[in-house]
Amino acid sequence: MGRSESTTEIEPPSPGQQMGSYPQSYQTAQSLEIGRPWESTAEIETSNPGQQMGSYPTSFQTAQPPQIGRPWESTAGIETPNAGQQMGYYPQSFQTAQPPQIGRPWATELFDCHEDPTNAVMTALFPCVTFGQIAEVMDACPFGTVVYMLTSAVCMEWFIGSTYRTRLRNRYGVVEAPFHDIISHCFCPYCSLCQEFRELKKQGLNPALGFKGILAEQQAKQNGKIYKPPPAQAMSMTAKAAS
Repeated sequence: MGRSESTTEIEPPSPGQQMGSYPQSYQTAQSLEIGRPWESTAEIETSNPGQQMGSYPTSFQTAQPPQIGRPWESTAGIETPNAGQQMGYYPQSFQTAQPPQIGRPWATELFDCHEDPTNAVMTALFPCVTFGQIAEVMDACPFGTVVYMLTSAVCMEWFIGSTYRTRLRNRYGVVEAPFHDIISHCFCPYCSLCQEFRELKKQGLNPALGFKGILAEQQAKQNGKIYKPPPAQAMSMTAKAAS
């Protein structure tokens, strides 16, 4: 049998001590340290007597909300809908905005060469003459025919032709249609020249008259004297018999 440990350090129960009670050494023993108490609640505003349960103290209710960003820009320059205005209705400033000006259409189409048969035949045979007439009206330059012939020799007639087409459009506010000016003179040079000739003629500047002929016609209109050729005369039967 093993030996038992000494019980000298353990206080035996006193005579008459109630069963189940701890000895005095156990009862007077210091309690274990389990941590410090909570901080003082003096800085926290407690609810007043009679305050309704669930209501926040004044310090919580008057606290400033967190800053989440600045407001939108001012809409002073934007026209807002009037009171009673129908939803989906745009303000007047949007409705009255003018569309961008791109120019007026040509007086005739690109392939309306049949409207001036004489010019169409002349351009088909001698395009340099038609270009010279257009250049003389635009710049009062009498050497347009020679310039077109020289540029045609180096295959650059499309460049000089498109340049004058652009200048004509800008002078009279014509839209760049149906093709770009360069494309029109690269693929349809004769039709482009005929269209420009007809456009000048619609503007009251007949290129067939030349620059001086146009000036003479305009001066005659200003003076109220428009030259009219005499009517055709036919010989009567009596005049024929007398002869």
